[in-house]
Amino acid sequence: MIPEDMVIAHRSRALNPDNPFIRGTAQNPDVYFQGRESVNPFYDKV
Repeated sequence: MIPEDMVIAHRSRALNPDNPFIRGTAQNPDVYFQGRESVNPFYDKV
C-alpha cells in the first residue's frame, strides 16, 4: 500500500532519544524578554 522507502524516510524523521532534535519551542513574552535583557551587558561592551 505504502512504498517502503517512504515509510523509512518517515521513521528517520521521528523524534527519539537516540537522535534528539528540537523542532520548535514556545516561550511566553516575559521569558523571551528576560532572555533578551540578559545579553545586554555583552552588547554594551561592544
